Amino acid sequence: MTNAVSVPAPTGGWNARDSLDDMEASDAVKMVNLIPRSGWVEARNGYGLFCTLGPASPGVYAESLFASSNGLFVAVGGIIYEVSTGTPNLVYASGSLANTQWQTTHFQDKLIVVCNEYAGPDKPGIVIDSAYNATALVVTATGLTGSFWGCNTFKGRVYYWQKNARSFWFAQAGSFQGVLTEFDLSTQLQTGGTLVMMLTYTLDAGDGVDDLAVFVFSTGETIVYQGDDPGDALRWSSSGRFQIGEPLGIRAHQKVGGTEIILTKDGYVDLAEALRSGRYSEGSVYSNKIIRAAKDAAKSYGDLFGWECVLYPAGNLFIVNVPTSPETLRYDSEGTPFYTIGSYQHVRNTSSGAWCEFSGIDANAFCVYKDNLYFTTSLAVYRADINNTDDGGAIDVECIPAFNHLGAKGSRKQVTMAAHITNFQQPEYLTKDGMSDYNVIYQNQVVEVPFPNGARWDLVNWDAAYWSNEEAPEIVQTTEGWSDVSAFGYAVTVSMRGRINGFSLKWYATNYIYRNAGAI
Repeated sequence: MTNAVSVPAPTGGWNARDSLDDMEASDAVKMVNLIPRSGWVEARNGYGLFCTLGPASPGVYAESLFASSNGLFVAVGGIIYEVSTGTPNLVYASGSLANTQWQTTHFQDKLIVVCNEYAGPDKPGIVIDSAYNATALVVTATGLTGSFWGCNTFKGRVYYWQKNARSFWFAQAGSFQGVLTEFDLSTQLQTGGTLVMMLTYTLDAGDGVDDLAVFVFSTGETIVYQGDDPGDALRWSSSGRFQIGEPLGIRAHQKVGGTEIILTKDGYVDLAEALRSGRYSEGSVYSNKIIRAAKDAAKSYGDLFGWECVLYPAGNLFIVNVPTSPETLRYDSEGTPFYTIGSYQHVRNTSSGAWCEFSGIDANAFCVYKDNLYFTTSLAVYRADINNTDDGGAIDVECIPAFNHLGAKGSRKQVTMAAHITNFQQPEYLTKDGMSDYNVIYQNQVVEVPFPNGARWDLVNWDAAYWSNEEAPEIVQTTEGWSDVSAFGYAVTVSMRGRINGFSLKWYATNYIYRNAGAI
């Protein structure tokens, strides 16, 4: 007897935690460039070139992208540009730096910018005002040698720290420069290490909201202070110590609500939950659903610069950049130098908590400016989450839904046909592979749609599909697209792969035609 069943799209997202035989039916074994939403799964949007930053020079490339309230900045070598108009405007040039790994903090209407490679204690950082004027950070600090690595604004003053140090420097109340005082944290440490990041954690203890200063060290040891003046013992006191995994770099954190998410070798940790529950609590691991993937990425690439995360509210996404290779200088066929990098992204839907993976975006750094998402490669800035192409190229989507017993765990099934219910107008170009009993094997080849940006002239019946044009590129009519597939076993699934170029894709369900085949 032939049976038919409709299985909803895997809106539970990517599951890199559970075994293949223990996943919920709404999960996916793999989900690349597809975002799980509430009720459907959709292909991510693409990106387009926003501005170029000039020709490549050996050892010079962009590693920093940051924003103020009215400016978007990118640093290339010893140069900082403001690029919010799409045209690079020079803000600052030192002429002395190669790899510009700048860190920033906001103080009133100013942007404080520091870099470990910046030239000496007489130039410990840069101050950029609202008119894009850049001046040197002027400090008086007894015993300071070298430049600052990181900075943070906390309760009306700016704090600084150096690389490979166990202390921080703080400005006077209401200030970001001038006289700085050093505060030594080494006597408080139990596991050693050096200071990597200072964070602000908002605590509501029931008697009002208060901000705590959190210092995270390279060993994962984390010290919490309460108060507003490190120079006054009556107004500054230690209020806790706990252990998390080793942090994956100075940028490996992002404020989300009142907490901070920290990227560590133990996974992506919710600071608020870690304070309450400790290092090994499942609740403290923001990346619990993809914990194996997060740990594997940290093990393979944890020593590379480029780990960072960004909250993108307009897209309801939390994006983790995973670097996979350092900057590599190459030359094209005409001898023009260019840099290539490798990276991919772990992405969480902030509404549902479901995860997926992005590929094809080799980013050094991400930034949100005026609700838009940007990223920088070696010598260009791109605007992301626009259009349906990656700068004119195809977007490769891939998903393997969780294996499904189709309501009969003890009997085998033979799936003979399947159809993805989507809004995609060329469903025959969505490649399907039947899989059974947890064997993940692709058998078919993915072919790019040869008819970009709309329906095929004279090959689609008139009035049977919505036609795409420049004013209304979104295609909304749903299609099925039945295909022969082969899957024989107790637990079955049908994958989806495709090369999307100029089309949107929303996936609502997959329909199966199958036969029951008995227990043996």
